Amino acid sequence: MMLSARRWTRYGHDRVYVTHEDGTKIGYLDLKTGESHINDPDLTDAFNAAVEPFRQPSPSHLDQAPPDSPTPDPTASAGLSLQHEYDRRMQKREDRVTERFPRVGRLLLAVFDEAPSTRAFKKGAEGERRAVKRILADGGYRTLILVNRRLGHNRRDGDIDVIAITPAGVHVIDVKYYEEARISVERTGGLFSPRVEHLRVRGRDSTHLVDKLDKQVEAVRTSVTGAGPFGDVPIQPALCFVDAFLPMFEALSIRGVSVLGPKRTAKWLREATGPYGESEREDIFEILDRQLPPAPGE
Repeated sequence: MMLSARRWTRYGHDRVYVTHEDGTKIGYLDLKTGESHINDPDLTDAFNAAVEPFRQPSPSHLDQAPPDSPTPDPTASAGLSLQHEYDRRMQKREDRVTERFPRVGRLLLAVFDEAPSTRAFKKGAEGERRAVKRILADGGYRTLILVNRRLGHNRRDGDIDVIAITPAGVHVIDVKYYEEARISVERTGGLFSPRVEHLRVRGRDSTHLVDKLDKQVEAVRTSVTGAGPFGDVPIQPALCFVDAFLPMFEALSIRGVSVLGPKRTAKWLREATGPYGESEREDIFEILDRQLPPAPGE
């Protein structure tokens, strides 16, 4: 029987996963504890033979299966797209002012603040970093996180702030910074007319935020469908509002999208239950990490 072994080192784990040539999972060896987890006891001898080179590292073993590089801190990627746009606009502003006023340009830049529309990108980046830190701290040890991802290879038309993988499946989270903004969901129609839902931010119709999230969910669905056995994994979207006013006791949702703050988003992930075990979550993580590359700015 042909078995293959692959070392996996992420989120503090150091394991060797063993699979059959047809992709069937045989089990894994935990290199930190030395414990073997084998799905079929009849394959114990074949399993041990496959992982033996990893128990006693040698130069040949290192050549054949180098360990994965350490996983970078996800918070380092949070808000990078927004920060990149802020830096780009600030550089453009500096070039424009110093070219027009060579002698006093630097002074003018120091005295006058940047435009509010430019400052919003900086605040948005800061808000996204804070939200990701809360999710990482309180989202539970079973949650795997990808941050600031493009909608696919060679795509530059948007990015995904947070992708979380839990036992319930995949969660796509779009982080929004709206300082002291009141968030609500308005429903109209019913009985004799179509029921319509609107997302309100500071009283203004902001349902377009839900439309943009639909595109992110579609990108994730395309990735898992085309690159692995998880085409039917549930994908649950959410809008995470930072520093906004959300109802204290009412759970908001619109068109199947949860509307939450950072604390409730972390709780939502931490309490998620479902059929996806640790190895399945890691497989989904690897697929999405490969299919949805880091967004510009990283």
